[in-house]
Amino acid sequence: MPGHEPVKFILLLMPGFSLLSLGGFLDKLRFSGDDEDYSRQIACTWTLTSLSGAQVAASCGAILLPDCGINDLPVSQNTCDYLVIFGGNNPAKVILEAPLYRSVLRTIRSKNINLVSVDNAAFLLAACEIVKKSILVHWRHANEFAETFPSLTPVTDKNVYEEAKMVSCPGGNATIELATFLLEKKLGSTRAIKGLSDMLVAGFAPPSSLTWSHADLQHMPAAVRSAMIYMRKNINAHLSADDIAHHCGLSRRQLDRCLFSETGLTTHQFYSEMKFNYACWLMLRTTRTLAQIATDCGYTDTSHFSRHFGRRTGTTPARWRQNNRLP
Repeated sequence: MPGHEPVKFILLLMPGFSLLSLGGFLDKLRFSGDDEDYSRQIACTWTLTSLSGAQVAASCGAILLPDCGINDLPVSQNTCDYLVIFGGNNPAKVILEAPLYRSVLRTIRSKNINLVSVDNAAFLLAACEIVKKSILVHWRHANEFAETFPSLTPVTDKNVYEEAKMVSCPGGNATIELATFLLEKKLGSTRAIKGLSDMLVAGFAPPSSLTWSHADLQHMPAAVRSAMIYMRKNINAHLSADDIAHHCGLSRRQLDRCLFSETGLTTHQFYSEMKFNYACWLMLRTTRTLAQIATDCGYTDTSHFSRHFGRRTGTTPARWRQNNRLP
């Protein structure tokens, strides 16, 4: 990727790791790693490891064969930006296995490499005495963590938490948000959110205006199909209707007629509707700030987003978010 070094991830899988957590994280890297949908490791790279390099069974029974063992890699700041640890599903077992991981994790930590805890990896890092104050823990295991490590504070009200070059996540499909967060720190918002609206994973289903099935697109005029795909790919940009029409090889008036015939909206109206719906989805489904959401959706700043939102709803984004927050 021009202008950026690729973000380098090493993923350490513990026995009993969650396949959902790993799949969501990897798929987000895959979408962001390539300008197209070819899964090439360009903007980011990833290596799957286990403690010894042997195959690892997920909590669902699926077996993965890692690329290598964690001790087989020359881990340094030049080869690794983030070591992401996917903990096993049994906290007690994770704690029992901690002595096997302690030396390698402390060595990597001493090299000032960012550690990332997923799911019950929080128990592993705490047992290895790497956590100093607090770490994010899945709410189901919060009491057990507090009883086992009384000097540490388990955080349960976030999807992503950062403290002292350590990032933590409770697992599940929250790892999609985790991957987005880590990529944004290194590559910026545009690259980080790439493909996010295409990821139909559980609670991450995007609003209908951001998705069209292949069959739906096939039955639309080529110009409309091209315009919709282009707007969706550039939802965080500041494209004018003329820019979109030029991409489609049409004048603005021609594209407006085509779009209005299919959707009842002009190019500008359709693009604005797409941004608005995506902003609503982000407010409900993520913990991103309003400033981040404004950037993600192509608004100039928070004030611009708030004015636009107020005209549409008669209320502020913050109040709407509070009143409509999902359980």
